[in-house]
Amino acid sequence: MSNEKPIVLFVDDEPAFAQRYVEELEKHFQVVYLTDAGEALNVLVRRATEIKALILDVMMPTPKDVPDSETDDGFETGLWLLQAFRGVPGSRWLMPVVILTNRRTDLIHDGLRRRKIDESGVVVYRKIDMPAFALPRRLQALMEAKRR
Repeated sequence: MSNEKPIVLFVDDEPAFAQRYVEELEKHFQVVYLTDAGEALNVLVRRATEIKALILDVMMPTPKDVPDSETDDGFETGLWLLQAFRGVPGSRWLMPVVILTNRRTDLIHDGLRRRKIDESGVVVYRKIDMPAFALPRRLQALMEAKRR
């Protein structure tokens, strides 16, 4: 059994916000931090079996070569990322997903259902309600529950 830290992909276009979360997560995980949802999709496709959890924002710029209508003009870019990854042939969705957002959580759940994204393994927190120090513990609990 390896003592390596599990790999977590953190996607948020606001480095000033993400920094404190990444610092806390790095105490327990290897963190791949990206600001671009298109790049994150490529990493997810290439490294899906290595990545043990995904943490992402919802409102981010629309990736290049993606019509703004697919991301609701950036209001649902994180949801576009989930939908796009789950649509990749052969992709397996085994990791827990934490969505950190400034939007109301009911709007995020509505968007997940509208896009027909399986919500099992997906939790949504408002950024204001999730202090950085608490995220690693919550993420570890989600990862443990996913293994059962």
